[in-house]
Amino acid sequence: MISRKIYRNGDSDFLINNAKVRLRDIVELFMDTGLGRESFSIISQGKVEAIFNSKPQDRRVLIEEVAGVVKYKKEKQKAQQELAETRSGSRYYYRITATKRTFKRTSKYS
Repeated sequence: MISRKIYRNGDSDFLINNAKVRLRDIVELFMDTGLGRESFSIISQGKVEAIFNSKPQDRRVLIEEVAGVVKYKKEKQKAQQELAETRSGSRYYYRITATKRTFKRTSKYS
């Protein structure tokens, strides 16, 4: 059972079988089933026509969502973002240590 407990101060808790979880966990659970926030379980006749007449990029997004690829794409994006942040941090560390080394060399000969 999935539920949400909302408190008067505006905070809320998300629960699966009365165990506290993050909203992200619930979204990922539904992504696996094909029942995500914007997924289609039943498509009306008008929607089918709209899908066929839509741009290839829009169709691709829909097909990926139905196939369950969206979850892995989001995980990939998050991993790439974390990697970029790590690279940025290591560049900063390298600049600091290089500056320290340069300062030490120049101060020895002064």
